[in-house]
Amino acid sequence: MADRWVKSRLTPGCGPYVDWHRGPGRPYYLLPPGSAGHWFPVILQLAGTDPRNLVGKVNRRARQMGISGPVLRQPELRRPSGPGGSPYAVLLARDEFFDVLADKRSGDLRAEIPRVVLGQHLAKGTRTDKPSLPAPKLRKARPAPETVVVGVIDDAIAFVQERFRTAAGGSRVEFAWVQDAVPQGRGGPVDYGRDYSRGEIDALLTEATYDGILDEDQFYRIAGLTTFNRPGQGATARRAAHGTHVMDLACGEEPRKLARGADKRPIVCVQLPSLASTDTSGASLEPYVLHAIDYILDRADRIAEARGCGRLPVVINFSYGFIAGPHNGTSVIEAAIDGLLRERRALGQEVRVILPSGNSNLTRCHALVGFEKRGATQVLPWQMQPDDRTSSFLEIWLPERRAGRKGSRLAVTVSPPGGPESPPLEEVSGAGFAFERDGVVVCKLTYREEPSPAGRGRFFIAALPTAFPEPLTRLAPSGLWMVKLKNLDLGSEETVRAWIQRDDTLYGFGRRGRQSYFDARCYRRYDDHGWIIADDGLQAPCSVKRAGLINAIATGAEPLVVGGYRCKETTLADYSACGTETPDPTLSPPYRNLDAAAVSDDSRVFRGVLAAGSRSGSVIAMSGTSFAAPQVARWVAGELAHGRPGDAAALHTKARRDDGGLPPLSPQSKHRAGQGRVDLPPTRPLARYWD
Repeated sequence: MADRWVKSRLTPGCGPYVDWHRGPGRPYYLLPPGSAGHWFPVILQLAGTDPRNLVGKVNRRARQMGISGPVLRQPELRRPSGPGGSPYAVLLARDEFFDVLADKRSGDLRAEIPRVVLGQHLAKGTRTDKPSLPAPKLRKARPAPETVVVGVIDDAIAFVQERFRTAAGGSRVEFAWVQDAVPQGRGGPVDYGRDYSRGEIDALLTEATYDGILDEDQFYRIAGLTTFNRPGQGATARRAAHGTHVMDLACGEEPRKLARGADKRPIVCVQLPSLASTDTSGASLEPYVLHAIDYILDRADRIAEARGCGRLPVVINFSYGFIAGPHNGTSVIEAAIDGLLRERRALGQEVRVILPSGNSNLTRCHALVGFEKRGATQVLPWQMQPDDRTSSFLEIWLPERRAGRKGSRLAVTVSPPGGPESPPLEEVSGAGFAFERDGVVVCKLTYREEPSPAGRGRFFIAALPTAFPEPLTRLAPSGLWMVKLKNLDLGSEETVRAWIQRDDTLYGFGRRGRQSYFDARCYRRYDDHGWIIADDGLQAPCSVKRAGLINAIATGAEPLVVGGYRCKETTLADYSACGTETPDPTLSPPYRNLDAAAVSDDSRVFRGVLAAGSRSGSVIAMSGTSFAAPQVARWVAGELAHGRPGDAAALHTKARRDDGGLPPLSPQSKHRAGQGRVDLPPTRPLARYWD
């Protein structure tokens, strides 16, 4: 059967990622055999309804369709709501939930759920049965003096490393949630995984201690962090562990220094499921992250309850990032975090979320396209690498539509290597084309008018892996895919932005993804002396840009966003990403850049910063903006502890002041420092390049 493009449509009620993962991409979505009935965490944007009513309505509709059992349920963990409440909720759904949404009788349900974000399925045996935990009862009192709860969301968190213990050997971690651990018994305080209180951690410490010496490997086996029976669960067993390193930079201390004041920085940490971290597109991580934030805030309230004080300030560090998205704060996870922090502020609680700007500055995953006239075309050469075992995604975002303006403004066609060009796809929401090879869909091109608050049109291209170890025939061809954009009705001042979704493999996990990129000839990677070009100043005419590759979940209004620079040279790290150089008047809000830069490398030669390895007594170096962000989180916690705001304005003031005492940056790279470089004391001040 010849290669061909056929008409296709998005499944009603499903965005393009959900449509892809439930369709052609399903065999590669890490689903176990016979996955029917598995539960998935989802983020739902709700319009005119509340979670409890929605759950009842969906399950009644499922019964009418002959589906047995509930298909949607509300987790036990609930957040206190401020005035107005948040329109975003984390719920648990079965696969059949999307069949209910797609049913022709479910138009009312689809209207109540404008946007859905699908998470990776819950690992086998991790869902608990009827979790229960009474709501915390807080006193109307002031917070405990100088006390700030530090929350860390990450993977591979070795939370009994000595840097997280007291001088007496007990745990400083008040609560830890391992989201893919097997729970004890049938019940528990969380809906999936296992939740550890400080008392339970201390009991396990005693169980794993022999003659006064803690066997950390045994502790992690008992705690379910190194069971090795699921992909990626050995990450904590490695010498270097991403989450451990991050948590040390955020709140680690020498135990001998904690004889007094040990409880001033209680820790609440959440280890994300290995399956979600292994899915390198990041499309399945967001529900777990939002649920983790809910958990940290709930446990912070329980810490305050136990101490008999009012709500404590909370600082949360999440050192992950994605590439594709609207990049103006309107993605589901960004809008949900912004709303949640505003709710807490209305309740009188100070909460700060710290995010890295991302390491994607040199990935060639962002293109900025403009047209001089109607009828003009631009081509984006999209290079898919061989041996990529994950799906690849390209998002093309249009500017906001002007009032009263109708009709298609852009047409997109796709040409796979050695295959025919697709028919042009215009702005018809839900429409699309599928590329079939031997009767099997290997690529889809779709268009959707994204609901408010995004309110923009998005062309979406998804392609299957180019390689896979299992005997499946569904593979996309590697090589150069040509994506052609034709201007139908865009003005010369309007721009189209394209981002390729992140697809590299996280540290500590087996290699699956290989990052695709725009392979434009105009893009200069090196200067005449062979040095990497880290800024766009020398190549402004090229449509493939370094600027604008800021972490796609870091463009909301509330989080603090941190880039990285080298300590010795005081220059910005080549990989440290930033926002666009100038505000875009066609977007609302028009612009978001990082707030400041912190040290992410000791020098050009000594990469990374020093912090804890996965076992007590070890120190390792890890590099990236992931490790600049927690240093700022530590500073913010100190500011809040002393009654200072520790907000964006305070960070900007410190960055401008500190940056004034450092050698000036070049005009081309200054933009990537945000408001400036902050000078923070090293967490582990050990010599690396001096005596």
